[in-house]
Amino acid sequence: MVEKVNQQRWSVLSRQDQHYFVISILIGEVLNGGFEQCFFNSSGDYYTQTKQVLIQYGEDDIFRLLLRAKQLIFAGQACE
Repeated sequence: MVEKVNQQRWSVLSRQDQHYFVISILIGEVLNGGFEQCFFNSSGDYYTQTKQVLIQYGEDDIFRLLLRAKQLIFAGQACE
């Protein structure tokens, strides 16, 4: 699914579809292979959008979990 929604197609999705897309990716990747899979697959390209959607919908616990996972996985590396 992620490969089908490249930057060009992303722009034509409605805002609601974009939100659904990034949250679906997060859930699917984490359940399938954990946060590492989420960050290292092409789904990691949507990290910034995912953070924004979590904040917008008040999903503070999931947002903090996502940030903590990234800190642990990329410890000592410079990343966004």
